[in-house]
Amino acid sequence: MPLALPSLGDAVADARRTLRRFPLALLAAVVAATAFILMIEEIGRDWTHVRLMATAALGILLFTATQLLAERLKRGAAVWAGIHLAGLLLLGGFFTGYEWWSEQIFFARFVACAVAFVLFGVLVPFVGRGLPNAFWQFCRILLERAVLAAAFALVLFLGLALALAAADNLFGVDVPETGYGRLWGTIAFVFSSWFFLAGVPTDVEALEAQREYPAVIRVFAQFILVPLTSGYLVILTLYLGKVVVTWDWPSGWIGNLVSGVAAVGIAAVLLTHPEEASESRPWVATFGRQFWLAILPSVAMLWLALYQRVHQYGLTEPRYFLGALSVWLAGIAVYYAVTRSRNIAVIPATLAILAVVTFAGPWSGYALSERSQVGRLRAALTHAGMLVDGTLRPAPRELSADDRDVVSGTVRYLVAVHGTDAIASWFTDATVRRAVVRAGVNGRVHAEEVDRWADTVATHLGVRYERPRPRTAVRRVIYATPDAGAIPLQGFDYLVPVAGTANAADTGYRAVWSPAPLAVRVLHGSDTVLVAPLDSMLAGIRARDVRREPVVWVRDAQRAPHIPGLRSGMFVTDVASRGARARVMVERLEGRDSAGVVTVDAVVGRVLVAVRR
Repeated sequence: MPLALPSLGDAVADARRTLRRFPLALLAAVVAATAFILMIEEIGRDWTHVRLMATAALGILLFTATQLLAERLKRGAAVWAGIHLAGLLLLGGFFTGYEWWSEQIFFARFVACAVAFVLFGVLVPFVGRGLPNAFWQFCRILLERAVLAAAFALVLFLGLALALAAADNLFGVDVPETGYGRLWGTIAFVFSSWFFLAGVPTDVEALEAQREYPAVIRVFAQFILVPLTSGYLVILTLYLGKVVVTWDWPSGWIGNLVSGVAAVGIAAVLLTHPEEASESRPWVATFGRQFWLAILPSVAMLWLALYQRVHQYGLTEPRYFLGALSVWLAGIAVYYAVTRSRNIAVIPATLAILAVVTFAGPWSGYALSERSQVGRLRAALTHAGMLVDGTLRPAPRELSADDRDVVSGTVRYLVAVHGTDAIASWFTDATVRRAVVRAGVNGRVHAEEVDRWADTVATHLGVRYERPRPRTAVRRVIYATPDAGAIPLQGFDYLVPVAGTANAADTGYRAVWSPAPLAVRVLHGSDTVLVAPLDSMLAGIRARDVRREPVVWVRDAQRAPHIPGLRSGMFVTDVASRGARARVMVERLEGRDSAGVVTVDAVVGRVLVAVRR
C-alpha cells in the first residue's frame, strides 16, 4: 500500500478552517507574540510588555473556551458576539488590574485565571449532555494535542535556529541576536496555538462511541503513575505514624509532598478511568477507590503543618491556597469514597469553581492574608506599647530582637505584596502618612527595592528595620594573595602551574590539587613526588577574614575582595621529600563558606620544584 502523505493544500485548508473557527484566540496569540518581541527588542516600557503578553496569553485560553460555548449553544451571530464581548471585558479587567497588583498577586491571579479558563473550555461542551466517555476522550485528545504542539514547536524552533546560525556563519547573513528570540516568540505563541486549536474536536457527541485507549497512556498511567502514587502514599502513611508516636509536628515540607502525591494520584485516576470497569484489570478499580481513602490521612497531616505555620507567622497567599486546595482535595476524596461515583467531570468542575471563588472578594486569599498580617503587626506594636487606640506612639522601651524581626518581616511583606494603605491610618501626621503610602506603592512596583521602602516604613513606625537573613549561612569566599612581584627561581629546576586534574599523557613534572584533604600534589609521570597540605594555610587566611556578609558573587574572579591583614607570605608553603623539594605559591583560593565550614572549589597558583640528584 502506498504511503499517503498530507499535501500542502490540505495543511493550508486546515489552517484556514482553524482561523475561521477560532479567530479571536489566534488574534490573541499574535498579540502575545508581538508583546514578547517588543520585550526582547526593548521597545517601550517593560511593564507594558509583561502586562500585554500575560493578558493575550489568557486570551488564547478564554476565547477558545468562549468559542466552544458558542458552538454548544448553537445560536446566532448576536449571541456569538455577546459571548466573546464578555470574554473581552474579562481580559480588560485583568489588564487594568495589573496596575494595582504586586508581582506575587499578579502571578497568582494569572494562574487562577488560566486554570479557570482551561477547565471552563473543557467542561462547557458537555454541560447537561451526560456523555462520560466522550468527556474523557475529549480531554485525552486535548492533552495529546498539547504535548504534540509543545514538542513540534521545540523541534521547529531548533531546526530554524540552526538554519539561521548556518546562514550567519557560512554565508555571512546578518542575523541579529534578537532574531532567535523573535523566532521563538512567533513559534511558541502563534504556531503552537494554531496547531493545538486545529485538533480541537468539532463533534463531541461522536466521541461517546469511541473506545480508543492509546498504549502510551495505558503504560504511563498503570505502570508509572500508579506505582509512584502507591509508594509515596506508603511513605506518607509511615511518616504520619511517626508523628503520632513521637507527637512531633509534621515538617513544613510536607505540604509540597502531599500536593505532589495528590496531583500524581489524581492524574493516575483520570488516565486509568476507561479501564476501571475492565474485568481483566480489577486492580485499576481498586486503586481508584483506595486512593481517595489513602489520601485523607495525609491531608489531615498537611492541615497540622499548615496550622503550625499560620499560628507562628500568620496567613499568606501560598498558605491560603495550599489550605484551600487541601480542603477541596478532602471534599473530593470523601465524595468519591462515599458515593463511589465514576463521574470524573466533578474534579475539573469543582476545581474551576474554587479558582473563581478564591480569585477576589473579602474571602479571597489576598484579602485574608493582608488582614492576617496587618493584625500580626498590630498585635506586635500593641504589645510593645507603640499602638494605642489605633494611633502610633513612641516606643516606651527598646524592642527586643524577636519583636524587631516580627515588625520588619510583616512590613516587608505588606510593602512587597499589598502596599501600606491598611496601616496608613495609624499615622497622625499627614505628611508621614503620605510617605508611608508612597513607600507601599513603590515596593509593589519595584520588587528589587523592597527592603529600601520597607526600611522607610519601619523608620516611620519608630522601629529599626532588620533585613532578612539568609536561610543558610552560605557565602562565596575568594582569597587572593597581594601582589608579590617577581618570583625568584634560583635553586629550583621547574615552575609548573597548579591544575585541577592530572594529564596521564604528560610524563614531566606537574602539580594538581585535591579538595579532601586540601592539598597540592607534585607528580612526575604517574608517580607522586611530594604532597603539600594546604589546610593550615587556609586556616591562617580565614583567621584574618572577619567578613560575614551574605553571598556576593564576583563576576570577575580575578578581582577578589580586599581583606586587610593578608600578606603574600601567607599564601606560600615549602615542603620536601626524599627526592625533591617544592615551594607552593597559591594565587587564589575560591570556595563556599557554610556555617563556618569552607568547601574549596578552586586552587590557582604555581609550584617551584627542585629535584635532588
